[in-house]
Amino acid sequence: MAYEIFKALHGLGLLMTVGVITATLAYGYYKKMFPDTKIPFPFKWISPSVKAGLVILIISGLGMYAENAEELNGSVVFWMKMVFVLAIIANNIWLNAGLRPKSKKFSADPALASSPEALQIKKRFKFAENLSLFLWYATTIISVLLPDSNKEGELFEQNIKDFINIDGEGF
Repeated sequence: MAYEIFKALHGLGLLMTVGVITATLAYGYYKKMFPDTKIPFPFKWISPSVKAGLVILIISGLGMYAENAEELNGSVVFWMKMVFVLAIIANNIWLNAGLRPKSKKFSADPALASSPEALQIKKRFKFAENLSLFLWYATTIISVLLPDSNKEGELFEQNIKDFINIDGEGF
């Protein structure tokens, strides 16, 4: 029962992170197709939603792990996912603690807004945003392959091991 609650919370965390990122991306495409639209997007809620969703994902993920630790510890897919999760966290720190304050400094002063440093920060910011999007989607896709105390999970795990050839026999 506890596992199912943690799994539902994990779904909520995914909506608050991957869902919001996807909605932002879709809105950007919508604005390009219909530039005169009057529909506003609540951009100020993106970062708080992603941060809160990440906290929910970490807490629910730890709860699911505690319920299934023995099986997950032997899972190649689980450890691949954990590498991606660490990359998401590191990228989020870089984006919010490193790049965002610098970006605000340059955007607050019109004289600095078109400086080479400002353009460099914009490029890094765009790279970090794209990296975030990739990491979130990749982690979500990898999560589908995790064993879930059922035969389908074991089958996915075996397929992944066969695909990356864990036994070292070569192609």
